[in-house]
Amino acid sequence: MIYALLDGTNQIDLPHLEAALSVWEFCEASAKHIFGDLIGEPLADEILRSLRGVGPEGMTRTDLHRLFNRHQTSASIGAALGILMAAGMVRREQRTRNRSMETGGRPVEVWVAT
Repeated sequence: MIYALLDGTNQIDLPHLEAALSVWEFCEASAKHIFGDLIGEPLADEILRSLRGVGPEGMTRTDLHRLFNRHQTSASIGAALGILMAAGMVRREQRTRNRSMETGGRPVEVWVAT
């Protein structure tokens, strides 16, 4: 509507919509350039940096608790992982350990950056 008004018309046409879309895309690109792909939630951002640092090996929940010297609750780590997973930035894998195969133990949950 603003671009139609600036054009002095009372009808919104395709060029006005395209101009608005261009401004939106510019704003989005600027924010990504300034902030990267950070989520904006400090715990989630720190987990993402760490997962990217370890690569495809990923990290278990125990590894994540150690990352924060056990100063974060399981619930807060879980919430941060949920945010990252919803954003498509991490995935959860179930992996069996060699020891688990021998003893019938359960698989381990591993988180990996995508």
